Amino acid sequence: MFSMLAPTLAYMQAPEGGLVNFEQIKTAAEMGDKVAQVNLAYCYFKGEGTEKNLAEAVIWLRKAAEQGVAEAQDRLGLCYHHGSGIARDYTLAVYWYRKAAEQGHAAAQFKLAFSYLSGVGVEKDKSEGVKWLTKAAEQGDKGALLFLSVEDGGNPLVVEADLKAAKAGDRYAQCGLGNRYAEGKGVAKNPEEAVRWWTLAANQDNAMAQYKLALAYSSGDGAKKSATQAFFWWKKSAILGHAGSQCFLGMAYNLGEGVAKDELEGFKWLKKSADQGDTRALHALGLCYLRGEGVAPDRVMAYAYFNIAGVHDDEAKKSRQDLDKKLTTEERIRAQQFSKKIGEEIEAQQATETKPKGQR
Repeated sequence: MFSMLAPTLAYMQAPEGGLVNFEQIKTAAEMGDKVAQVNLAYCYFKGEGTEKNLAEAVIWLRKAAEQGVAEAQDRLGLCYHHGSGIARDYTLAVYWYRKAAEQGHAAAQFKLAFSYLSGVGVEKDKSEGVKWLTKAAEQGDKGALLFLSVEDGGNPLVVEADLKAAKAGDRYAQCGLGNRYAEGKGVAKNPEEAVRWWTLAANQDNAMAQYKLALAYSSGDGAKKSATQAFFWWKKSAILGHAGSQCFLGMAYNLGEGVAKDELEGFKWLKKSADQGDTRALHALGLCYLRGEGVAPDRVMAYAYFNIAGVHDDEAKKSRQDLDKKLTTEERIRAQQFSKKIGEEIEAQQATETKPKGQR
């Protein structure tokens, strides 16, 4: 999660010529100079002017930390967290993070927040975690802002950052802002404004925004209901690999909604979606096999897909139960074998694939 120690550049006091004079730094550190103590710790961490010695580095970090140097306190906490140069102790890591955080050290505030959110070294407390994330984000810590968007999406800092990025043309921020307006998260609920931002992102090939926009046209929520427009955006998103859009596109072809009915195309897109593990598509594909829509009727394959989808979907489970009564013992065994094979293929694909372009 956290990177290991990096040079504490704010405290490096290299003499003329740009070379670190180890002996001068050590002498000053031994006389109690806190800046020199941090620099000496850096020398031991990196092996600059002396042999690398993590345990010695921690000793000098502690001396500076005890003199109230926030950077040293933060780094000492990190040493305890990783067990670098000292025995790992998450409780002491939190102790030193807090010391630095209370002085306004943004990186330490982020680490303290993460400790509260994960319950490592301190009792888990989301409200405390959000509090320290907010403090770090207010100082411009991008990592803290990212975590804050997950833990407290309605936080004004997150909303402001999203709005700024969206206005600057960031397609992911535009999609996210559309979601905010659709859900009323951090802003007043406004379906029309949601559609406006989704459209901006969709025109930049954001697959999720295209999917959301298609749903809006399909339902008429925030946009004039249009099966043609819904189909248009589902197809764009489906081509980019969005499983949900592939499923809806397949169903649109099967039903002839927004496009001429074409069961072969419908089956093709439902299969693409099902291969990604989309539960709705898995059930729909089973129905295609059962009814012979775009494929030769095959109740064994229908049962296999119902079986997979039925794990998460009650309708698919009912379809499987209804079909189960009609299968022979041999067919049921074959269906279970196909179901296992299909499930393994889906899991393998999910484990290796990367997200399609524009999908987030």
